[in-house]
Amino acid sequence: MNKQTRRRVAAFSMASLLNDVGADMIKPLWPIFITSSLGAPAVFLGLLDGLGQLVSYMTRFPFGMYSDKWKRKPFVVTGYLFAGVSRIGYAFSGTPAGAFFSHIIDRTGKGMRDAPRDALLASGTIRRERGRAFGTLRAMDYLGGTIGPLLAYMLISFMSLRTMFLLAAIPSLIGAVMISLMVKEKFHDGVSRAAFRWRELTREYKAVFWISGLFALSWFSISFMILYATTHGVPAAQAPLLYLTYSLTAACMAYPAGRLSDAIGRKTVLMAGYTMFGITMAAFTLVASPDMFFLLFFLYGLHYGVIEALQSSYVSDMVKDEHRASAIGLFQGLWGICLLPASLVAGFLWDNVAQWAPFLYGAVVATIAVLLFAYKVPERYHRL
Repeated sequence: MNKQTRRRVAAFSMASLLNDVGADMIKPLWPIFITSSLGAPAVFLGLLDGLGQLVSYMTRFPFGMYSDKWKRKPFVVTGYLFAGVSRIGYAFSGTPAGAFFSHIIDRTGKGMRDAPRDALLASGTIRRERGRAFGTLRAMDYLGGTIGPLLAYMLISFMSLRTMFLLAAIPSLIGAVMISLMVKEKFHDGVSRAAFRWRELTREYKAVFWISGLFALSWFSISFMILYATTHGVPAAQAPLLYLTYSLTAACMAYPAGRLSDAIGRKTVLMAGYTMFGITMAAFTLVASPDMFFLLFFLYGLHYGVIEALQSSYVSDMVKDEHRASAIGLFQGLWGICLLPASLVAGFLWDNVAQWAPFLYGAVVATIAVLLFAYKVPERYHRL
């Protein structure tokens, strides 16, 4: 990578790490704050989280499309500012309605920044370095997600929840300033007023779009895996260690996966990630010892690092630069929409069939997606 590319990758990666430190500082405290501090019922908590996810994914395509028409950097900076402002809003919320408003700001900010950020990162890197760049970004994501809860654990005895929310706003605001100062956006970064049209996208993009959506229908919440482990011999006190195993493994896997995809092609590595998920889900149905769950969460982290590192870089390879944020936003939007029915199906199977049934479902759907990927998506080694 040249100096300018390294600077851009470093700016986005550090901003992502800082934002995730702040976000994951408050994540373990969020249910307590909503139900205990604000006195809201659990159903309100579920509504808030579900609606927040929907807003985050549904806004990615329109924000990506508008950033392609205008400029991308302002959307990224504003998205990180929204994250910081929302946490200040949480700190001063006295009612569930105030927290609701702040949460919508937070999730809108995520929808606003993700696709333009990924498009800017792709535009600033050549094809053979793009996997490495996205791998670095995702690795820093997960590292921030690991540091945040540890900071919360160390600080919660010394400050109130509201003070913790105020403190968590600072990293995101620093990240916004960092991108504003360190990332330079020029006309050739892809800014164009040309309309984004589905019919003009490549057959490869369309195949990956629909097949990845199918795979996302198998990608139910990790909560079911933790619940399964704790109902099959793992003490509840060790549940955070399971999550930490997955998170640290994903952080360590993201960069090597991205770099490998630069060398041998993204399809091969991404298919390996999909396959690893299917094998992990099948293994959950066969686990015989509580100790094996740590191995399964390690495998889950390996696949997670691969998928998160490669999907945006893969999509970036398939589309023209002037439509890159639109294409990434559309792809991420479908992926997010499919995650909701995935967890609903898993919950239905858990309650009405057996606790192992969601994992068999995940393994079967993932296998179908891998086979379709193998036969319907051509491998590309060079950017279009």
